[in-house]
Amino acid sequence: MELIVGLSEALERNLLRLVFYVLDPGNRIFLLYVLTSTLAAYALYRIARASAETPTGRANADVAQGSFLGFLFPKRVWRHPSAWLDLRHSHIWLRWPGRWSMVFPSPAHHHVHHSRHPEHIDKNFAFVFPVWDVLFGTYHMPEDNRDVEFGIPKEDAEGLTSCWRLYVIPFRDAGRVVRGALTRRGSKHCRQDHPSLRHPGGASSEATSGVQR
Repeated sequence: MELIVGLSEALERNLLRLVFYVLDPGNRIFLLYVLTSTLAAYALYRIARASAETPTGRANADVAQGSFLGFLFPKRVWRHPSAWLDLRHSHIWLRWPGRWSMVFPSPAHHHVHHSRHPEHIDKNFAFVFPVWDVLFGTYHMPEDNRDVEFGIPKEDAEGLTSCWRLYVIPFRDAGRVVRGALTRRGSKHCRQDHPSLRHPGGASSEATSGVQR
């Protein structure tokens, strides 16, 4: 009974938040995205329906007989559990009440994973069941999203000033790390394999310099 009450309260609270989110003038870019995406999807739906009505369009017979809503949300996709798991990428703060949030996934659980707040870094890695985060000490679920802020931590954002740099810089930095590791490894083998790099008497240059100090 407590679970049902908690779910009903969470549903009511988040429905109001959803309504205000849509009506907020600051979210007009999001509304423009929804509108243009819907228009593009409808154009594809009309093309698919037109091709399904031709003699060679038997494979798309379900499109010709179905509605636009059915084209957007085909049953064969939404019957698969992974489709529902993708709801965790919703920007609406939804979470299971109480300790149930440690068992079942939610958008709130994944929001924390992408937040740059210091307490949220390296948290909530679980893909399906948050109980894995509980077991490995990476679970974190605040009561609300007042501290959730998406993006890259400020100390790591230097140079990420464009979309191009956002994609290129991680590969550049990874290359530098690999290059540095290979250089250090090569230098180590070089000192071990070449006696000329050692001082007379078999002592290495590092050992000799240590004695001198």
